[in-house]
Amino acid sequence: MSPELRHLRYFVALAEELNFTRAAERLHVAQQTLSSTIQQLERELGVQLFERTTRRVQLTDAGRRLIEDAGGALGAVESAWRHARGDGDAAAELRVAYSHTIGPRCVPALHEATRRVLPDVRVTWWEMWASDIPQAVSSGTYAIGLARFPVIDADLECETVAEEEQGILVSSRHPYAGFDKLRLAELGHETFLVFPREMAPGYFDAIVRMLRTFGGFEPRLMVSPDAGDDGIIPAIYESGSALGLAPSSSGRLFAERSGGRIVLVALDQPAPLAPIDLVRRPVAPDPTVESLVRLVRMLGKRGQLA
Repeated sequence: MSPELRHLRYFVALAEELNFTRAAERLHVAQQTLSSTIQQLERELGVQLFERTTRRVQLTDAGRRLIEDAGGALGAVESAWRHARGDGDAAAELRVAYSHTIGPRCVPALHEATRRVLPDVRVTWWEMWASDIPQAVSSGTYAIGLARFPVIDADLECETVAEEEQGILVSSRHPYAGFDKLRLAELGHETFLVFPREMAPGYFDAIVRMLRTFGGFEPRLMVSPDAGDDGIIPAIYESGSALGLAPSSSGRLFAERSGGRIVLVALDQPAPLAPIDLVRRPVAPDPTVESLVRLVRMLGKRGQLA
């Protein structure tokens, strides 16, 4: 017997989840069914794909080689099914919503990967405030959303696909600019710049929580007077009036665009991480959306999104 498409689907689910319980729930099958299918696939290929212990599941070298091509193979098959049904003549189109702190590294990586792995899917990217993303996805206008600490309704699902180190944005004239690393616990006397809470309530609350938990102080906050004017925020940092806690990718880009007037200083451990969360509707699976979700998960596990 040769491996079937079912074997590949089960393999991809387990490779992405690295947990038999979660993978089985995702596939809507019993754990024993999943386990026996993976064992059949390993026997057919003559290689071990996973290392299993009582505490964890990991990909072997053979498993890592297979997952590199598996997502694209599933996408190609699903594209063939759509074409056979008559809905594959035109390229499928998916809209992805993302918040602005997600963009600098995550969006280019995903855009390139979708062109390579899902060539028949046209993905368009729309930047919006995190507070607007849940409704955009819930309405069906957008296939998925990518945000940090989104506040979602009961009709949506949210999962963290990647985590990113954070740093401190500071004026290049500030004494901190010459530091290799800063400790949050030593910044309790500083003021931190934040966006208005209504623009990203989950992220706003998370920043306050991070400063309290990792810094050990009640933060002094300066709310940006105009979140829509990019000129005001750099001016505040440049003046030295406030510092900013920022994900490394967006913080570095922000600093680069300032022409050297703002720098990003790394944080010493222990320090909070900034997640990249995927928001989606838990509806009957659309093969194209599922292919995109698998790709996001895969890139996240490889560390290519943050």
